[in-house]
Amino acid sequence: MSTLENRDLDKYATIHFCRKMATEAKINRLWINVGKEWYTHEEFPQAAERNKNTLYPFYTTYLIEDIKLRDPRTIIEKMNLRVEHIIQARDEFLRKVKEYYK
Repeated sequence: MSTLENRDLDKYATIHFCRKMATEAKINRLWINVGKEWYTHEEFPQAAERNKNTLYPFYTTYLIEDIKLRDPRTIIEKMNLRVEHIIQARDEFLRKVKEYYK
């Protein structure tokens, strides 16, 4: 983050907020999802420390709206479907390539 005004800081998670989310995740046996990254309750405070804002050290570069508590077991099925679609697309492309170079 470059130059931020105080009103912009409200969008970003503080280190304290991240620790509270980690505690909540531990109590509810959930994981913390930030964008495409997944963290356990032990990993998230460390990740927050690594992603501190250089100008405002009590803030992270994580947007509050991106931080969610989720059960990763429900995501596995969605990931499997996505992988299946990718494999189908690859197989279709491979078939076209083989057909073209016969």
